[in-house]
Amino acid sequence: MLVDAAGLKQDTPIPDLNPSSLAAMRGVMEAVFYDTRWVTEDALRKIFTDKLAVHDGYTVRSFLANPAREKERLDDRLASIKVPTLVTWGKQDKLLPITSEERYAAEIAGAKMVSFDKCGHVPAIEKTEEFLAAVTAFLGGGAAAH
Repeated sequence: MLVDAAGLKQDTPIPDLNPSSLAAMRGVMEAVFYDTRWVTEDALRKIFTDKLAVHDGYTVRSFLANPAREKERLDDRLASIKVPTLVTWGKQDKLLPITSEERYAAEIAGAKMVSFDKCGHVPAIEKTEEFLAAVTAFLGGGAAAH
């Protein structure tokens, strides 16, 4: 199951995922959520504080700047995936465009695609009921319709 998945070459760079201020964190969160009501001052402070507490800035920067990452891309390997695959995406995802969903679904044989309108990078949060219905239908052998 893929949920707004990375792994394909992107035409546009993703925003800086290593914010160094609350203002920068707001920019990241506004890219993540379509519905910016999720981006409250309390949520920003908690997420930013948690991010600082894990001290992962160096790791994130190193990973994103690693030239070997290009070899890990899935672009030329999607056709080799032979398991049932559900590809879900928020239609208004600003981190990873919906064109990635379309590529995953087109190049993985038999993949099922479900898109959520008025939804950003986190459909499990922004469209919980619709997301769970799609996952349940997929896991239960039913067809996820959208």
